[in-house]
Amino acid sequence: MDLELTPAQKKQYAEEGYLSLPRLLDREEVAKLRSAIADLGQAGFNLKARQVGALTQKDPRFLQLVFNPKVSDLIGQLVEWDRIFLHSSKVNFNCANDGVPKTWHQDNVYWPEVPPNQITMWIAIDDADASNGCMWVLPRSHTQGVVPHSQGATGWEITEENVPKIFPGLTPLQCPVEPGGALVFHGNVLHKSEANRSPRNRWALVLDFDDRKNEIVRINKQTNMMTQFDSMEIWRRSRVPEPAGGQPTDRR
Repeated sequence: MDLELTPAQKKQYAEEGYLSLPRLLDREEVAKLRSAIADLGQAGFNLKARQVGALTQKDPRFLQLVFNPKVSDLIGQLVEWDRIFLHSSKVNFNCANDGVPKTWHQDNVYWPEVPPNQITMWIAIDDADASNGCMWVLPRSHTQGVVPHSQGATGWEITEENVPKIFPGLTPLQCPVEPGGALVFHGNVLHKSEANRSPRNRWALVLDFDDRKNEIVRINKQTNMMTQFDSMEIWRRSRVPEPAGGQPTDRR
């Protein structure tokens, strides 16, 4: 794909809060990432779980992805930040026949410790369509900031009946995406995915970005396990840091 976004695309992101990119990654890149995800299973991670996080710490192929100019340079065109940090990374599994829906929510509600600046890139590894739980977004919902959520079965949520009350006049949009395609959306954009009742998996990579390093540490009160996120600087407006040490490379 052409790495240079058009003025119309930038305008859409600013006004609607999201952008659809049908062919962000090519078939070879998708195959490489699919293999990396499958290898997580070989390493003992549960590929039937809702998600697996901190991917860049688990396989260098994910690290290469976040430094890929198709990712880092593209985000740089949508924000005015001088530096971009990977905030967190994960793979979401909406598994064949028994996938779990993720109800309406804003990503920024999960990060109350930091300003709500995050931007999310959702990359389809499988075909994501109406039958296997593709994404839905609520365009322009980012303009209201972070709104109150309630606790649901899969985390923070806004119920279907409350969406039109909180966001009157806005219309939900279903967003089917082919493998290698992506959705980029502001962390305040309301979005959801429905249960996968098809015989096909719907795997997706989710990369969150911010203008600062994510130093948040979470403690599971039930297990006392600590979670840290794989945050790192990936881009500067004048130069891009190399993924394996060394000095950032000059972009000019």
